[in-house]
Amino acid sequence: MLEALCCPRGGAVFHGKYARFAVLRGCLDQATLEWLRRDPDFPTGPDELKTRYRWQRASAKAKSYTNEYKVQVMGHTGGSTQPPARGLDVDSSTRCNGLDASVPALRRTRQWVQAFKRTNVVALDALQSYLAEALGKLSPAEMGENGKRLRDVHPARWLFHFWMPQPMRPGAGRTDKKHVDGGASIIHLSLSLFGTRKLLFWEEGDARPHVLILREGDVYISSPVANEHQVLHDDPASGEDFLEFGSMGPVKLAIQLRCDTFALNRGRCPPASPKAALEAASEAVLRWLLEIPLALPTLGEAQAELV
Repeated sequence: MLEALCCPRGGAVFHGKYARFAVLRGCLDQATLEWLRRDPDFPTGPDELKTRYRWQRASAKAKSYTNEYKVQVMGHTGGSTQPPARGLDVDSSTRCNGLDASVPALRRTRQWVQAFKRTNVVALDALQSYLAEALGKLSPAEMGENGKRLRDVHPARWLFHFWMPQPMRPGAGRTDKKHVDGGASIIHLSLSLFGTRKLLFWEEGDARPHVLILREGDVYISSPVANEHQVLHDDPASGEDFLEFGSMGPVKLAIQLRCDTFALNRGRCPPASPKAALEAASEAVLRWLLEIPLALPTLGEAQAELV
């Protein structure tokens, strides 16, 4: 089972810039970790990764996050879950954070995500109930189309729809930009497959960050739509495993899973909008993470999924 991270002042509720949130932690069993790490379909280097996942179709801002240290592309773990956003000529489910997400993620990752949903099917029903209750208290204007979709569409259709692999060169003292995620991270799952990194996150009004050390096999679930955070890269530890990744050399590898949510009205730009819908949904997610047990699928459960 995933366990809640305790807040130093007591309890497990953190107060972010835009909403309250929780952090759940867990760890893949060694067999599942090795199965995901040795995916035969993973591209052999950054050029193949960018070509396969249509990096050239990304927005200029999204491209700017790819540099000599890190590559970011996007794919999806399932079929389209929502109709095209009004005024757009593309399905909202095929883009996220300025990146093209129309190409399926690696098969083993898709199997693992589907197994997670199947393992936690009762929990997802509870999430739907919590969201419907919280958002149902809002007026139509407060809820907006983004809130309405969260209220009406079952989480099994949108949870962890977007897949982002992040190959990163190790580097002493290097930090990623401090930021807040958009609405696709109302629930966010991160898998650490190679290497170690530190996640720093802040509570509103406190200059001191909380620090989460993420090692190979570590999993966390949280709501980075609610808080400022950044990643810190220290010197590689002795015995740390890396992925040989073509022209980038040895890299760390993290997998970020986001949701097909807040697709309209720039809801994927922080702070996600409408504000009332974000706050209500965040409280529902917080309640869900702290009240409903969540389990990671076993290797056998993942391998049994047909995708």
